[in-house]
Amino acid sequence: MGCHRWFHEQPTESGIWVRELMGEKAYELLKEKKEQIVKVSKAEEKEIAKHYRDEYRRMVAENSREFESFQ
Repeated sequence: MGCHRWFHEQPTESGIWVRELMGEKAYELLKEKKEQIVKVSKAEEKEIAKHYRDEYRRMVAENSREFESFQ
């Protein structure tokens, strides 16, 4: 969570870091892809939503176990 927060709180620095990590060519390609609109079917949309709901539940459960281990 701390790293994710840093990215949002330091957009200039995080952008520079990502650009250096990926290299200029890959970074520019990523920026291009970010602007593309991807159309998916309703079935794919539901599958994607289910994936992220399941992933969220997994992460919450994992964080709960980690928190309990500190007490």
